[in-house]
Amino acid sequence: MKLYNLYLTRKIISYFLVTVLTLILLIWFTKAIVFIRFITEQGVSVSDFFNLFILILPWLFLIIIPVSLFLAVLICYNQMLSHNEIIILKNAGLDNLKLARPAIMVAVVCCLICYVISFFVMPFANKKLRTVRSDLKNNYVNLVISPGVFENLNSLTIYVKDRDNANNKLSGILIYDIRNEKYSTTVTAQSGILNQGEQSDGAILLYLNQGTVERFNYETHKTETLNFDSYVVNLSDNNRPVVDRSWKASERYVGELLNPDEKASSQELQSFYIELHQRMTYPLLSLILTLIATATVLSNKFTRRGNLVHSLKASIFAAIFVGLFMFCYSLIEYSSQFTPLVYVNLVFFVVFSFHHLKPKK
Repeated sequence: MKLYNLYLTRKIISYFLVTVLTLILLIWFTKAIVFIRFITEQGVSVSDFFNLFILILPWLFLIIIPVSLFLAVLICYNQMLSHNEIIILKNAGLDNLKLARPAIMVAVVCCLICYVISFFVMPFANKKLRTVRSDLKNNYVNLVISPGVFENLNSLTIYVKDRDNANNKLSGILIYDIRNEKYSTTVTAQSGILNQGEQSDGAILLYLNQGTVERFNYETHKTETLNFDSYVVNLSDNNRPVVDRSWKASERYVGELLNPDEKASSQELQSFYIELHQRMTYPLLSLILTLIATATVLSNKFTRRGNLVHSLKASIFAAIFVGLFMFCYSLIEYSSQFTPLVYVNLVFFVVFSFHHLKPKK
């Protein structure tokens, strides 16, 4: 029995890891096609692209892990079924529940991993992702300065007549800056040099030569004009403080969901409520999908021709379970009174699976 548990556990884990890696690579390739434009056109480095992809993985893992485990369990038990190993083990005295024990043990471990991701890793990654995306928007977008085009760069409009990409030298420059709440600034210059990041704070500075600065005060409605020989404009505006940032439901830890801000609207409170239940139930998908797979395969008659039928049945039951799971959460968006339906669905498929796994007299 111990040898069987060890053998099948290793086999399930190996197939599980291969499936996880395959799904991650497929998702990576689909995302890579989208991000190539940001790398080539907006100056986003490859390392930043990988950082963004890594930060979205925790959320994806809550879906990838249950699906990968479900497929791994089906593959392993169907292979054993084809090689008559299941029949031999049943003749040796092992019932369905004992045969399913290795898969259930792996599923429990995956559930615990998913709970760690759901409660701690995912909100941390989502907060970090939002911050990184904001930084990239403030910094990299400013590098997209095309000659002869008015570019809107984060509350700043810039036009250049010509650009020397080799030296980052610009000529015929017009800048309209409304980032300050008290006044707007219009800057014109004959030439300028774009400095892309030697500063410690990562600011992107445009050093201008021979031009004028016109500053319009919103309160006094007066315009001040200044002629300059040299002038510096911070395009990235990294020094702007981030205050009163309101984190979304997916970006909050469980404690923050349980103790929301007093100023939170009813819509935000509803989203926090749904997110809290999702954090508690999504990790259970690994266990329940594994139970569905083992119960469907092991409870049927063992024939070489029946493997595909067993897999199809398991897939159908899994699809019904996931469909009802998602449908229940769509109902909760309209009213929290439908919340018990989520747990009824979970309990029903657990009872259904154990009913088919229990020894038959």
